[in-house]
Amino acid sequence: MDKEYKNDENKNINNQLENDYLNSIQNKLTNQNNEKNDNINNEIEKSNKNLDNVQAQQQNAFTFEITSKFQKYEKFSLITSLVHQYKVFSMACKEINDNVIIAAGCENGQIFIWDLNLNKIILTIDAYRDLFVECLDFLDIENKIKSNTVLVSTCIDYYIKLWNPKTGENIRSIFNESRPLCMTFVTSTKHSKTIIVVANKDKKINFWDLDDGTLFFQLQDFSYTITIMTNLKVNNLASERILVCGCDDNTIRLFNSAKGNIITNLFPEQEVRDGNAYSLTTMLLKYDQTVVSGHYEVIRIWDPQTGAVIRSWVAHNNFVTSLSAIQLLNKIPFLVSGSKDFTIKIWNPEKKQLIISLDNHWKKIVCLRSVNFKMQHLIISASSDASIKVFN
Repeated sequence: MDKEYKNDENKNINNQLENDYLNSIQNKLTNQNNEKNDNINNEIEKSNKNLDNVQAQQQNAFTFEITSKFQKYEKFSLITSLVHQYKVFSMACKEINDNVIIAAGCENGQIFIWDLNLNKIILTIDAYRDLFVECLDFLDIENKIKSNTVLVSTCIDYYIKLWNPKTGENIRSIFNESRPLCMTFVTSTKHSKTIIVVANKDKKINFWDLDDGTLFFQLQDFSYTITIMTNLKVNNLASERILVCGCDDNTIRLFNSAKGNIITNLFPEQEVRDGNAYSLTTMLLKYDQTVVSGHYEVIRIWDPQTGAVIRSWVAHNNFVTSLSAIQLLNKIPFLVSGSKDFTIKIWNPEKKQLIISLDNHWKKIVCLRSVNFKMQHLIISASSDASIKVFN
């Protein structure tokens, strides 16, 4: 009997010790979790305060004084800026109903629509699941499908998607069979069609019919990959649109989009290191359409008919990542360049003269757009610092 009593007593003691031990461990874990939660909450609170401070600073206007003959444009102001949670990979802007709408494609697959008049995001489109939006642009289609203006996006999942920028409705999805690296639009006057032109990673160019989403025709058998593309119209070259393509073999090629043949090859000067054209645009210079390219730190202006370099100069301390052209008073052309050196520079291209350098971003410039709106010339920039800024 005494032995049984002692055994029961020992069991009770052991159970008590075990419970005390478990309770102590549970209390420690609870305390650790509470400390972690407190730390996380403190970090979130600090981040929110920092973000509020950054956004408050970015709402201030930056004014720069210009000298000499550009006294007319003596103030370049940062009108507003928008900071995203995610990095911006692509951007498009469009004047719609007396307003400027900016679309931004982000690394998480979302497209944000920013109303510049209201200065707020009015629509968020979940375009691609956790895949960055590679290309983005607005297109006018004259009532051929549900909306007058559509937003066109591409992604590494091979899909080209058409969106209604007012409602976020997916109008059409086109499977491209390869990763689209860049895109532009052409109009076939012969067939009265609007065509989406996409250059692919598989070294092909696909021409998609916007009306029914079918493949209109295809150019293939290239030995090089086209990494950037735009278009221009030169009456002396062809009646159809000319595709200007920057290739990874260090050339810029001009294609006749109607016939599919190469018109001109533009070769950068020999001192430029091997590499593709990192940025392209077209610009009206002395009433003639020209091609402007950014190879590494150098900007070049080309005559598309002869393939000759009209002007070239070292513009930045790092790669020229984006170019945009604007026309101001008296048809003086202005060229805007963005770079991996975090700066945006405005140039007089006829004199290769730097007008001003803007350093409002703290990471590389991803995209530049310019738009004329209500007698104002707006420069819109997107950066890897997850912000979009609008300059007047």
